[in-house]
Amino acid sequence: MKKCILHLGFHKTGSTTFQQTCGASREILNQNGFFYPKFSYPAEKGNLWNHSGPLKMIYKRGHAEIPSKSIQKRERGKILHTNQTRLLKALKSDQDLLLSGEGLSCFSKLELERFVADLKSYGFAVEAFALVRPPYSFCCSAIQETFKSGSFNPLIGLAQHRAPSIVRNTSLKNRNRQIKTLQQVLGQQISFYPFSKAIAHPQGVVGFCLDCIGIKIKPETMIDPARIHNTSLSNIQARVINQINQIVADDPNGKHCGKLQHRLIQQATAQLDSNPFRLTKEEFGLVEAEYNQVKTELATLLDDTFIEETLAFSSSEIDQTAVIQGLAQTAAVLAIQSRRDESSQT
Repeated sequence: MKKCILHLGFHKTGSTTFQQTCGASREILNQNGFFYPKFSYPAEKGNLWNHSGPLKMIYKRGHAEIPSKSIQKRERGKILHTNQTRLLKALKSDQDLLLSGEGLSCFSKLELERFVADLKSYGFAVEAFALVRPPYSFCCSAIQETFKSGSFNPLIGLAQHRAPSIVRNTSLKNRNRQIKTLQQVLGQQISFYPFSKAIAHPQGVVGFCLDCIGIKIKPETMIDPARIHNTSLSNIQARVINQINQIVADDPNGKHCGKLQHRLIQQATAQLDSNPFRLTKEEFGLVEAEYNQVKTELATLLDDTFIEETLAFSSSEIDQTAVIQGLAQTAAVLAIQSRRDESSQT
C-alpha cells in the first residue's frame, strides 16, 4: 500500500529549511521512492515549497476534484485550478507522497478531515509527524514573528517609552488547540517530537525529519538550496518594530503599509543588537498564570518532555541610543523608498 507522509511543522521548528531542501532535492527524493509536489503560488510568495497555502485553498472549499474551467477567470482561480490538477496527479500516482507545511497543522477539523479522507480514498496510508517547541520558547518566537507582518502586541514594552500591558484579547501564543485537533483526526497516525530532539540530531532538523520519514539519505547528499532565510528578530529590534507597528496601526493611512514597507523596516533595524528576543520578567509576570495553564495542558496532551525548558528573560533596560538609531534608520530607508516610488511613477 502506498503511503503519504505529512510533515506538519510546527511553526518555528526549521520547517522552511526542510521544505527548501526537499524542493531542491526532488530528484533525489524521487530516486528514494517519494514524490514531493510542486504547486503554483502567487507572485509575492517567498517559500515556494511550503504546501500549506495551496492545500488550504483546496480543502477550505471542499475536496480534491477535477477543476472547473469557470474558476480560471481571476488569477487566484487560475492558481487554484493548477493546484487542483497537480494534487490529483499526485494522488493518482503509485508513488509514495511527501507533503510538508506548518500551516497544515492549523487546518480546521473539517478541512483536515477532508484532506485525510482524500488521501485514504486514493489508497494512501497516512503517517504524520510534527516538532513541538516548549511553551515559553514557542511564545517568544511566535510573538516576534507576528511583528514582521505589522502586528502590534501590547504585552511587549519598550523600556520607559511604553510599559507592557495586557488587554482582553491578549493571550499566550501556543499550539495546544491544534494538537487536540490533530489527535482527534489522525489518532495513532501522528507522532509528536520535542524540537530539542530535532536540533540535537547530528545532521540537524533536516536529518531528523528524514529519519522520521524513513528515508536513508544523508542530509549532506541533499542539494543545499538558495535559502530564503526566516531570520528571527533581535530583542531591541523586535521592540522597536512593535512600537512602529502601533503607530502605523493608529494612523488613518496605516493600511497602506504593505509587505515591502514591513520588510524595509525589518532590514533597517537589523543591526540594533544581537541578543535574542525574550520577554522581560515584568512581561512574563503578566502572563505567568496563563503560561502555567498552557504548560500543564501541553504535558497532559503529550508528556513532560515537551515542556522541559529553561526560562531566560530580556533585560528591561534598553540602550536609548540604539532605539533612536533604529528609528532614524527606518525613517531614512522608508524615505528613500518613497522617493524611488515617486520617480518610477513619473
